[in-house]
Amino acid sequence: MSSAPAQPIFVCSFCSRGIRFQPQQIGLRVHCPACKRVVQLFPNQHDVIDEHLTSRWSYRKLRLLFGEKEIGPIVDAEFLSRARRGEICSDTEVCSAEATQNQWVAFGQVNVALLQERIDQRAAEQRRREQWIERQRTIDKENRDKLRQAIRMFVADGVFTSNEQQAVRQFAAATAISDAEVQHFLTEESVKLVREVFDEALSDGILDTYEEQRINQLAAALGVSLQVSHEDYRRMDLCRLAYQLNSGAFVPAIDRDVPIKLAANETVAAVADVTWHEVVTTKRATVPLGDGRYLKQVGAGAAFLTDRQIVMLGALDAKKIALSSVQH
Repeated sequence: MSSAPAQPIFVCSFCSRGIRFQPQQIGLRVHCPACKRVVQLFPNQHDVIDEHLTSRWSYRKLRLLFGEKEIGPIVDAEFLSRARRGEICSDTEVCSAEATQNQWVAFGQVNVALLQERIDQRAAEQRRREQWIERQRTIDKENRDKLRQAIRMFVADGVFTSNEQQAVRQFAAATAISDAEVQHFLTEESVKLVREVFDEALSDGILDTYEEQRINQLAAALGVSLQVSHEDYRRMDLCRLAYQLNSGAFVPAIDRDVPIKLAANETVAAVADVTWHEVVTTKRATVPLGDGRYLKQVGAGAAFLTDRQIVMLGALDAKKIALSSVQH
């Protein structure tokens, strides 16, 4: 047994009240039960009905010495505008395929109120459709924001379970979000999470082996790669070095002899050839700094950085600076 066909629905152009009607009532003029405006019934829930509410007109204009000239077709709103300006008079012959079935009649016979009624409904229908489109955009954005939040919550522990995946797919299907968008959101949120964990690990200036392992495992579990810049690599190297120095695991790569006496457990971290200067007040110094101060070279040679001091050895002199006295 077949079911009866669904009744068409008209959404009021003025107040958006839904009205069910019979197929034979299409085009009928009725009062909306909600806003009481007169409207013509057309199924507009999913279809654009502007053409049903539009008429096009031609008219004949008498010109001195040249006889009649047919003008048009022009849309109904412009047609009435010309009539108000006096270009079309009550005895002017007019014609419309929609309104007069292509018959020429005097303008005085045209139901101007009905024509204006259709024009007003068409304008209201366009506004209603624009408002509906804007509401849909808002709803779509809210749904995508909800999906992003859900994905972010699901991947926060580094595991995207089958139940979580199913929940995401069901929500996406119900809100018409494509699989491609879901995958894009998943990748984006996963990369963002890995980056946050990476930045958090480096925030204290130390990167230990457990933190590195955790970052790599998280990225692998989520199927993404950590995007690192040259500056990121530099930070990682410094934080690894800080961890090694802090844990006593640092083994410096020194390519020359260390001619200084080290204290117990003191370690040389780096060696470099340097020139060292002092800030003095004598004008015989070569580089003026302003405020009566000058930069004076006081030596050149090798500098040895240990975990306690900086030792500078020149050909004729030497200098030691405790790390605790270095301003940074």
